Amino acid sequence: NTVSCSATDLAGNASSASFTVTITPPVPGRMHGTGGIGNGGDRTWFALDVRETAEYVDRGWLMLKLTDEDGQPDRYFAANVTDVRFSDQPGYSPGKQKSNGVDTVSFTGVGYWNGHAGHTYEVVASDRGEPGRGHDTFKVVIKDPSGVVVATAGGTLESGNLQSLR
Repeated sequence: NTVSCSATDLAGNASSASFTVTITPPVPGRMHGTGGIGNGGDRTWFALDVRETAEYVDRGWLMLKLTDEDGQPDRYFAANVTDVRFSDQPGYSPGKQKSNGVDTVSFTGVGYWNGHAGHTYEVVASDRGEPGRGHDTFKVVIKDPSGVVVATAGGTLESGNLQSLR
């Protein structure tokens, strides 16, 4: 769609311009899996199932268990997802099947941090081939209701597998 604009100031100076707006439809897809990542003594276990339809319907859930060097676990659960975006990253080749153009998903939502509601999350997960261990990647950021980051984790899977489906 082309949008045209014009304006005139109080001195009578006029100008006009136009620009193009392109609306890109969603890339339908689904990703699910479980896995574990680590950084030093910190360990994160996750399970997820997320999907988006061609009609912009986002569905899914996310579970996390984050354990620090002292062995103290934090837990996160979200029964909904929002702002799901699937993409195809150059150089990724998920699965044994022919590439379907969907290997990475980013999504957000609101859930429960150690039983307390209102904590938001942002996730980026990539199916980078088989087996998932040593290839697939997962990253999460969790914020409290005021927007302060309470946890972040990311890395290559040490265990588990992500499966990108279409």
